[in-house]
Parts: sequence; structure tokens; C-alpha cells
Amino acid sequence: IPVGTVRSRLFNARQYIKQRLIKQGFVNEMSKVS
Repeated sequence: IPVGTVRSRLFNARQYIKQRLIKQGFVNEMSKVS
């Protein structure tokens, strides 16, 4: 397996998790407001 593939996979996973957390935080904020 090329190192670049592993790196990009880790990067993608990190981006995905970040997006999930941002969305989750956004939903939590919205539910607090309502």
C-alpha cells in the first residue's frame, strides 16, 4: 500500500469526523435555541 494512500485516507477520515462534529454541534445549538 502506498504511503500516500494511507495519508489521504487518514486526512479524509479526519475531515469527515470534523464535519460530523460541526454538524452535531450545530444541531445541538439549534435545539438549545428552540
